[in-house]
Amino acid sequence: MGEPVVLIADDLTGAAESAAAFALRAPRIVGLDTWRSLRASHTSGVVAVDTDSRYVSPELAAERCRAVLALLPPGGVVVKKIDSTLRGPLAAEVAALRELGGLLVVSPALPALGRTVVGGVVLVDGVPLERSAAWAAEPRPAPTSVAEALAPLPVVVVSLAAVRGGADTLATALRVAADGHQVAVCDAETDDDLDRIVAAAPAAAGDLPVRWAGSAGLAHALARAQVAADARLPGRPPGVAGSAGGWPGGSSGGTPGGVAAAGGPPGSPPGVAAGGRGQLGSPPGVAAGAGGRPGPLSAGPILFVVGTAAAAARAQLAALAEHVETVVELDPDELTGLADPPDPADPAAPAGRAAPADPAAPAGRAEPAAPAGPVGRAAPAGPVGRAAPADPVGRAAPAGPADPAEPAGPAGMAGIAHDLAGRTAGRTAVVHLADAAGAARSPAAVEALARVIAPAAREHPALVLTGGETARAVLVALGAVELHVREAWDDGVVVSATPDGRIVVTKPGAFGDPHALVRIAERLTGTRQSHVEHSPHEEDT
Repeated sequence: MGEPVVLIADDLTGAAESAAAFALRAPRIVGLDTWRSLRASHTSGVVAVDTDSRYVSPELAAERCRAVLALLPPGGVVVKKIDSTLRGPLAAEVAALRELGGLLVVSPALPALGRTVVGGVVLVDGVPLERSAAWAAEPRPAPTSVAEALAPLPVVVVSLAAVRGGADTLATALRVAADGHQVAVCDAETDDDLDRIVAAAPAAAGDLPVRWAGSAGLAHALARAQVAADARLPGRPPGVAGSAGGWPGGSSGGTPGGVAAAGGPPGSPPGVAAGGRGQLGSPPGVAAGAGGRPGPLSAGPILFVVGTAAAAARAQLAALAEHVETVVELDPDELTGLADPPDPADPAAPAGRAAPADPAAPAGRAEPAAPAGPVGRAAPAGPVGRAAPADPVGRAAPAGPADPAEPAGPAGMAGIAHDLAGRTAGRTAVVHLADAAGAARSPAAVEALARVIAPAAREHPALVLTGGETARAVLVALGAVELHVREAWDDGVVVSATPDGRIVVTKPGAFGDPHALVRIAERLTGTRQSHVEHSPHEEDT
C-alpha cells in the first residue's frame, strides 16, 4: 500500500516519533542489522531504522547512515529524522544523505511542541535554542543556527517570507538551492508551513529526487501529503490516517495529539485510531470505540524504565511516584563500577551498543533466573492507585531481597537484577537512574541499567521506556529486534508492540510536563487520577 518510506533516526524514540506519522500503514521500527536482513522484501510500506548514532563519533554516524542508504528500495521517500533541537552528529549524517544527489531539504521545526525555525535559527517556545534549556544535559553549547549545526555543508536559508510567498516563490527558492548544490534550510512556524514546503519541493526538484531531513513534524507533513495524493486516486486505499493526520491543531497551535485524534469528551487525552487492527498480536483494548477515546491497552502491570538525564524527567518521576507503589532508584556510578563480565549465555548482557547478532532471534519472553526466595504478588496489576510506597526510593543495589531473612544471592550485576525482578514482580513499578551529574545518560550506565532490568522486563506485558538510548538498550537486552507502531499520543509518546504482543511505550526524555508519565499510566490502565491538566509547552528542555 503506497510507495515505500524509509526513515533514518539516530535514536529509538526519534524512530518511533517519525514512524508514528504513518500509523495506519503499520510501520516497523528496526535496527541496522535487521534492516539489512529485511531489505530484499521491503518494496512497500514504512520502515524506521534506528542507527543508534546520537552520541557516536561523526565518522561512525555517517558510516551507519550510508549503510542504510546503500540498501534503499527503488523509488519511494527517504527521510533523515533529526532532533528538533539539533542534537547529535547532524552534519555528518546529512552529508551522507547529500551524497545521493538531488534537492536536499532540511526543516527541524516541530510546531506542535513549540520548536520553530525563523531566519535559520531554532526557537524553543520562542526562545533561541542557545538561550533555552534544551541542551542542559549536553557536554557542549547549543549551535546558534541550523547552518552552524550543519557546518561545513553549504547552506541557503529559505526564509519564512519565501515559504509563505506562494507556491512559485517557494519553488524558486528551493530550485536555487538545488542548482547551487546547497542544502535548503527552511523556516517554519506552523504545520501549514511544513505542508507548503512538502508540496513545493517536487516541482522545484524537477527530474531530481528530493531528500528530506527534519523532525517528526516534517514526517507528519509528508504523511499528510500522501493522504492527499491517495485521495486523488480513485479506488486506492489511504496511506495514513485521515487528512488531518499528524499533530492536530496545525497552525492554530492546538494541543498536540496523535494521528487521527479520536473524538473523546472535552478534556480527555487525545487518542488515535489503532493502526494494526489485530495483525500485530492484538493487545487487548487497542481499538477505540466509535467516536470515543481508545480503551485500555494493557491488562497487566507496567514497568517504567527511565534512564534519561533530561531535567523534565525528574519532575515526571516525582509525579509518577505519587501513584506507584514500587519505585527503585539506581546509582549509575555504582552500576558502571561493578566488575561482573557479561555472560555470553545471558540475553540480558549485550556486548556493546549493537543490536543482537542474530536478527532473526525471537523477541520472546524468556524465563528469568529463579528468585532467591518467594516472590510476593500483593500489589495489584490493574489501575494505578495511590497507595503507600511498598519500597522506599533506594539507591543502587539493595543489600538483599525484600525479605531480610532471605540470602543476598549472587553479587554484582546478577544480584541487582535478581533483586529488581523480585521487587517488581506482578506489580506496576518504576526503575530509574539517579541524577548523577550527567552519568545517567552515559552509554555504560544505560547499558548497565538495561542489563539489570531485563529479567524484570520480561515478566511485564507493558514497558514504558523514557529516552531513546534507554529504550534501545532495554529492547536489545530483551532480544526484541523489531517494533510495530500502533498509536501516537501527545508529548512525543508512541505506543508500539513487539511481534509477540508485548506493549512498548516510548517517550523522548525532554518532552512533556510533570504529569506526562502519569498520563501514560492512566491510558494504559484505563484509570484517571486527579491532577492539573498539562500545557504542551511546559517543558524543562
